[in-house]
Amino acid sequence: MREVAIMGAGMTPCRSRWIEKTFWELAQMAVSEAVRDAGIHIQEVEAGVAGIYNDIFEFKRSPKAACRVS
Repeated sequence: MREVAIMGAGMTPCRSRWIEKTFWELAQMAVSEAVRDAGIHIQEVEAGVAGIYNDIFEFKRSPKAACRVS
């Protein structure tokens, strides 16, 4: 069997600052869009890559510091 990759892309709307959403919520928005773009179900995802264009917009040194776990 040949290995294949199904690719999808997603991003949040570009704004200078999201007051009402956490970094975690923004990541969930982008992942949801990427899965929809790929035409697959989230349970079919085995691996993924995420990035942030410019963490200065979050006023944090790293995206991890901007995450809020509830």
